[in-house]
Amino acid sequence: MRISELSFASLRAAESIRRATTEIAEAQQRISTGVRLNSAADGTADIGKVSRLTSEIQKFVQNSTSNIFAQRLVETADLAHKSIQELLDSMLTTANKSVLSTASASNRESNQTSVSGLIKEVDTVAQTTSFSGQNLTDGTYINKKLLGGSGNSSISISINSLKASAIGTNTTTLASKAASNEAGATADGAFNLVGKATKSIDYAGSASAETIAGLINAVKDDTRVTAAAETKAKLKTLSNAGTITFSLNGVSSGNIVVSSTSDLTAITTAINAISSTTGVDAETSTDKTFVTLRSSTGKNIVFTAFNNDNGGVDTIQLAALDRQGNEVNTHTITDTDGSGTAIAAARGYVVMNSENAFSYAMTAASGTDFTSASSAFKSVSAIDVSTKAGAEEAKDVISTARETVVNQRTTLGGVGNRLKFSEDYNQSQITSLSTARGNIVDADIAKESSRLASATILLESASAMLAQANISKELLLNLLISPYGARFR
Repeated sequence: MRISELSFASLRAAESIRRATTEIAEAQQRISTGVRLNSAADGTADIGKVSRLTSEIQKFVQNSTSNIFAQRLVETADLAHKSIQELLDSMLTTANKSVLSTASASNRESNQTSVSGLIKEVDTVAQTTSFSGQNLTDGTYINKKLLGGSGNSSISISINSLKASAIGTNTTTLASKAASNEAGATADGAFNLVGKATKSIDYAGSASAETIAGLINAVKDDTRVTAAAETKAKLKTLSNAGTITFSLNGVSSGNIVVSSTSDLTAITTAINAISSTTGVDAETSTDKTFVTLRSSTGKNIVFTAFNNDNGGVDTIQLAALDRQGNEVNTHTITDTDGSGTAIAAARGYVVMNSENAFSYAMTAASGTDFTSASSAFKSVSAIDVSTKAGAEEAKDVISTARETVVNQRTTLGGVGNRLKFSEDYNQSQITSLSTARGNIVDADIAKESSRLASATILLESASAMLAQANISKELLLNLLISPYGARFR
């Protein structure tokens, strides 16, 4: 055996030991860290992929963090809206109590005190609801960008003021009118109602407030304007006492004995006796000198065939009233002792309300019954339920304000849902990208364990071979220096 062959065997064994040692070290590192790419040398082509995936993951993690923050903001704003909605509900209940005819002046004053306290609570909620140092409900949180969108999208939001002075109703009223007949009370006319959309309201002559309100409500989904009708009228100034008769909305009153022109209680009794048929009820004034008539749905109040049996010409007056009970105009009904038909009619008023400003412009019969007008804003802060008329107006203001709050809550709910969907998207992307990154970065423990075992066996074998090669060289050297070997020198 040549010496060179023994040296090469040692070198090959040493090289095997080196490779096995490197393999063991690499496998041990991957097993202990759980990571396959512990240095750029572990996968030059994969390093760039991992970097890009890591960047994408961090972007979605940031989006997720922003989403959660934005969701808490929206939830805070919604709780404030819910609180104010409940306060408005309490106000509406109190206003309804003041509308009742059985409520005394003292009751209504107490109700107003209660409402005033609730108004202060509304302002307290509106002015103190904040999130991360920003007030949410005082009207300053407008066009704010919530950094919670998925991908390149974003979500912006505006939260309108919830102060009592900022919520309420935009309103205007089509006035009531008294005339000699229904055609005189309402001419054939039309107007354009300009709200969110513009719609034409075309009403026929003799139309009641109830009919006109119905036409307005038929297009409320387009205009966002609602209408309510009511007819109030007053019978007053009976010229002479006697037994009187008339027909109210086509229903005969029967004989009504009025013993004194200063006490018209008998007329009230007769009208209420037929109210289920006529749709009109009556109430005698405190001093008994006049009778207030009311159709809660806005039907026309029509008197015909008025007669007083005491002989001669007798009269009584029918006045149309506005919402506050003030006289708008008066028509005199004249008894002609059967030689003619006495008649008079009162058309009611129509109250229009909307969250947003609106107007109407007459296109036919302008000025005859109605004149073009724009809405006026009435706020919750100005409501007064200390009178019956004030309480009726307050109901409209509160109801529209409540609708505004509910609609804002709907908007907040929509934003909240968008944020939740966005969060679901972010989490799915984080999971998907992390899985892809893990497939590249994470070590295969089973594979690395197998490599470690294999490299350990190789190391042991190579070490044994290196030792064997070294022993062979020593034996050869000993042979050369021995007496036997001297013979070959």
